[in-house]
Amino acid sequence: MATRITMMVLTIILSTTTTFSQYDSLRIKSSILNRSVDVFLYQNGDPTENRSITYITDGKKMIQNGVIKRITELTKKNEIPHGFFAFVSTIDQQSSKDFRDEYFFCNSDYVRFFEEELLPQVESSIDNTFTSENRNLLGVSYGGMNAAYFSTQTDSIKNFAMLSPYIGPCGTLSNKILTSNQKDFRLFISSGINDAEEYVNILNEAYSTKTDKIKLYQTSGGHDFDNWIDQIGVALNFLSHKE
Repeated sequence: MATRITMMVLTIILSTTTTFSQYDSLRIKSSILNRSVDVFLYQNGDPTENRSITYITDGKKMIQNGVIKRITELTKKNEIPHGFFAFVSTIDQQSSKDFRDEYFFCNSDYVRFFEEELLPQVESSIDNTFTSENRNLLGVSYGGMNAAYFSTQTDSIKNFAMLSPYIGPCGTLSNKILTSNQKDFRLFISSGINDAEEYVNILNEAYSTKTDKIKLYQTSGGHDFDNWIDQIGVALNFLSHKE
């Protein structure tokens, strides 16, 4: 019952909507997932200075809840590095169905989709190529669990941000981290108050055997978009080796 209530609360929180900002869009027809995936592309600052790309899952919801506005504000204040952003939606445009649970619950096909379809097509569309060292993956809630799973499965991305990661649905994740060959990545792991503290401690203990580049970040916020959007600057600076 507790798990069901938690999942219901997360679903309600992650359904919040506001007004869209401006961005370019890309629709990827995935043979791996057997559906199309919408990606929204944005860049801040001088294109000649862009050195990284940040892939953000729950991308449509993050945009709806003000992440581009926040990135723009931080850029104007020169408080974050310039870079590219790819907001990867979990919502099917035709049916309006949200596939986040399917994608985020330790799904090896979702990793293959990123490696074989998403990364090549996104980076080709912006005429830039990146290495694993300057690719970032940022996820919130179950998206944080997804980022943790990716860190055990792929060497295409070496920088991960897990904001309020809920890892309960993927019960073997700690063991996957411990037994994975992947290591020496940068990890930003955060929690609000009465939020994901338990899972942060579990992740930190498991990852301590794999890397010393971990930043744990505690906020006074909760399990909501206001808290996550407010952390964007701190997370991006750490992932981009600015801290």
